[in-house]
Amino acid sequence: MFKEMFSLLSKKGKKDLILSSIFFTLYGISSILMLIIVFNILFKINAGKGVENLYSDFIYLVVLVLLKGIFNVVADFEKHNAGFDIVQQIRERMIVKLKLFSLGFYTNERLGEINTILHKDVDNMSMVVGHMWARMFGDFGVALVVFIGLLFFNVKLAIIMAIGVPLALLFLFVSTKKSKNIENKNNSALVDMVSLFVEYVRGIAVIKSFSNNKTLNNRLNEKIKTFGETSKLSSKNKAKQLSIFGFLLDIAYFMLVIYGGVSVILGNLDPFTFIIFAVVSKEFYKPFIAMEMHYMYYISGVDSYERLSKILY
Repeated sequence: MFKEMFSLLSKKGKKDLILSSIFFTLYGISSILMLIIVFNILFKINAGKGVENLYSDFIYLVVLVLLKGIFNVVADFEKHNAGFDIVQQIRERMIVKLKLFSLGFYTNERLGEINTILHKDVDNMSMVVGHMWARMFGDFGVALVVFIGLLFFNVKLAIIMAIGVPLALLFLFVSTKKSKNIENKNNSALVDMVSLFVEYVRGIAVIKSFSNNKTLNNRLNEKIKTFGETSKLSSKNKAKQLSIFGFLLDIAYFMLVIYGGVSVILGNLDPFTFIIFAVVSKEFYKPFIAMEMHYMYYISGVDSYERLSKILY
């Protein structure tokens, strides 16, 4: 499904997405380097070194601050370009496709559904592909660089840091199918409710003439009730998944801190390395912690793509 969604972008859109991901990666790496330099300065001061020995560190900090700002601006710019590109590509294809249908195809319910797809689903695809993917790829790029970098500090600590992540991801993978079904039911209920509401609004004049007939009112109330129930079920399922997934990642970080702290007390690890792991490892966990959000966006994006594909293909 990733390949199909990615193919909706034009060549320029794909280039914008890749560039945005690269610059988000550079943005994250520059933040990490700034943290390491700050801790290095603190340890130098604690060791009794004079200010003249810190000039080079201050210069590196200034350069990194400037670079970080540039990376962020470029990444945001390219991210928005990718989002605009996929919206343009989808709407152009939809307009061409919709022109092929006869006027008899456009019933009130279908017009309501098409209106929902043109706005909610297209905007959703822009958010997922153009905005979320760029951040996600950038964060995973940072995590890879962090893991490789920390291996040079201490191999055993780096392995302990990473060992809990596969377990959390396995849980997320196993629960994918259930979430997709629930999200699909919720979005389908929303489309049904909006389509019927459009029909209801357009038929208000007729409804007033036949005020004793409550059929349409009852149908609309039923659709609203169904959407409320599916929304509640979807929210409850998301909350449960995110709680368990976050707890598994917290355990992984807890193991790292406990092992590192004990090693420092026993004299098997220097304090600087432990502090670097304790702080920088957060950047390693960041994309996996955000996976809960990326994952939900992905499910929503897949559901939107499935509805869009009925018109596009």
